[in-house]
Amino acid sequence: MKEYSATLKNHVVNCVGKERKKKKKKRLEEEEEEEEEEKKKKKKKKKKKKKKKKKKKKKKKKKKKKKKKKKKKKKKKKKKKKKKKKKKKKKKKKKKKKKKKKKKKKKKRRRRRRRRRRRRRRRKGGGGTVLPPINATTYLDGCSCRRNRQPRDSRSAQIKPGGKKKNKKTKKKQNTTETMSYDEAYAIRNSALQKEI
Repeated sequence: MKEYSATLKNHVVNCVGKERKKKKKKRLEEEEEEEEEEKKKKKKKKKKKKKKKKKKKKKKKKKKKKKKKKKKKKKKKKKKKKKKKKKKKKKKKKKKKKKKKKKKKKKKRRRRRRRRRRRRRRRKGGGGTVLPPINATTYLDGCSCRRNRQPRDSRSAQIKPGGKKKNKKTKKKQNTTETMSYDEAYAIRNSALQKEI
């Protein structure tokens, strides 16, 4: 195994993975909350819809009763024929409506899934599923070994408003960043934990 500096080893043992676990827990909690909120909204909407439907049904029943009284005066034969035709038409309409409703539901589900995925990605930030390398100088967000450190000042030559360069002779400091794969990092951490036990 390659030899790494104490800074990087310290960082690996104390911070890597722990922050990720915390973030994952937080994300899962937020997702659960969102789902609960969505369920509540859905329930409220359903209740409202049911109430509206009941009202509509009552109105329709009243109208039907009135219509029936009027229709009684007409001939029986004509009425029978008309009713049969209407029933057939209604059946066809109902089938079409059911198909449309199913399609709408599917679309809604897809949209919800997409929205959830987008939210998750936004919370996570860029990077996707590929794990970033662990560096000695670039620590993870909110990392305990980075918390009390000040950022390094830039070693590049500063340009004055007049256009002249300050400290022209000083060379830019080379960035010596160590990189470690996650497999190696977890191997180091596991051995450190075993030593503690």
